[in-house]
Amino acid sequence: MDQEQLHAQQEQPYVSIAYPADGGPIYAETNLENTIVEPWNAVSSLAILLPAVYWAIRIRNNYRKYPFLTICLPFLFLGGLGSTIYHAFRSHRIWLLLDITPSAILTLLLSLFFWMKVLPRKWMAIPLLLVVFLLRMNVWRIFPSQNSINISYALSGIAFFVPILLFLARTRWQGIWSISLSIAFLLLSLLFRQIDQDAASVLPMGTHFLWHFFSGVGAYFLGLYLYQSRNRQIISTA
Repeated sequence: MDQEQLHAQQEQPYVSIAYPADGGPIYAETNLENTIVEPWNAVSSLAILLPAVYWAIRIRNNYRKYPFLTICLPFLFLGGLGSTIYHAFRSHRIWLLLDITPSAILTLLLSLFFWMKVLPRKWMAIPLLLVVFLLRMNVWRIFPSQNSINISYALSGIAFFVPILLFLARTRWQGIWSISLSIAFLLLSLLFRQIDQDAASVLPMGTHFLWHFFSGVGAYFLGLYLYQSRNRQIISTA
């Protein structure tokens, strides 16, 4: 190496890597120098919020008729709102928690709801989900980090989708088209969440925004299934 090259390297400024103040992950779109840090991710988060607004209007004056759907709507709304603020500003950990906590509670409620429908005793759903939760929290002790993440998602998927399939079989596959569309869109959204960084060479903003969009579509069809299922229950007991 000659003296000029050595001098040029010594003159290069030190570049530090900035991380979001919220402690959350860096997405393909993340640019902490922008006022709106992740515009595509922020705007697309409204797709999660919109189904909550739609169903709240659809069942207005009938909230007691659809108790479980009514319970789910505030968590879906807060999840969409929290995701919008979180991706827009990336300024505080509270926004990260508002992004993930309502969705986690909603997933737990849905799992609990369907397990209580298919198990011999409703109370059995609680220890079952507790076991799944403990496995998720400790899977990283057994497997490497990336594998532990995938296994954790797999455990959540099993806890969520298995009781739905059992409930569909018990109800003679009534409403299968709406729940199938919901599951298909939710699985598609997970794919786009996974390939966010890898797809940046094709889509500079990444694909995390499509995770939001298709999650919102999946949430709508899941709401439709709960709505129709409740209507069938009311008719059968009339």
